[in-house]
Amino acid sequence: MKFITSIFCLVLMISGCATKTKKEIAAEKSMVKSIHSRQDLVEKTRMILEKSPHLSKEQRDQFLNLHTDIISKVDESTQEIRKLKILLFKEMTNQNFNKVKVDIITKQIKKAYNERLDVMLNAMKEAQGILGVQAKEIFKEKWFQEHYRI
Repeated sequence: MKFITSIFCLVLMISGCATKTKKEIAAEKSMVKSIHSRQDLVEKTRMILEKSPHLSKEQRDQFLNLHTDIISKVDESTQEIRKLKILLFKEMTNQNFNKVKVDIITKQIKKAYNERLDVMLNAMKEAQGILGVQAKEIFKEKWFQEHYRI
């Protein structure tokens, strides 16, 4: 009986921690400012990098090349997701609704979202490698704090 009570208490504790973390994430998300456009994001990032006294020309060039490459990959992925969503909604509104087809398209959409997220996370790791110890100084910039961090 003590074992069952202990497990029950542990489950309640873990779920309570998860709920608290979810609330913290929601609060932090509400503090992040909106981005006006992709172009605005790109231009601000370039401007911050070019003004930074903490980076060499080589670091700036490597980072900007990475940034350009990642934007291209993310845009391609976004287009793929949009196409799949169109197919999904088209199939869902079809009179001869095919559940198997909907499930397959839905899985493809989820996979595309996960792949896009992986590209972005890997790019962040690569960017930190390019920027090295200077990354801390770059990420302290007010604009980065407003848009990327809190």
